[in-house]
Amino acid sequence: MAFNAALDAGGTGIFTGAGGATAPIALASGPTFNDFSAVSPSINAAGRVAFWATTDFLDSGVFTSTGGTATSIALESGPLSQIGNPSINASGTVVFVADIDGTRAIKAFSPARGEQRR
Repeated sequence: MAFNAALDAGGTGIFTGAGGATAPIALASGPTFNDFSAVSPSINAAGRVAFWATTDFLDSGVFTSTGGTATSIALESGPLSQIGNPSINASGTVVFVADIDGTRAIKAFSPARGEQRR
């Protein structure tokens, strides 16, 4: 299970857990992110989590991580805006909705292919 939560010490984060201890995937107090939306993260069987976040540089978008360095999938500073809730499948392909040139579209990013598709 992947989820976002507020920390007792302040800040927020994306975490995983399976009934025992939780593991941080990304923290707003870290060097990369400063906010996570209320949009639910998605996790695949390999433990890779796709999530929406705002970076320390105030750019928002979709990222993936297993708890180490996060990978940027799509940022709103590019041609996309209004990026929605991401979902990740078993092969690591991340799908989300976004506006591109004023038109709502479904986007997919495949790490194996390194491409975005409409």
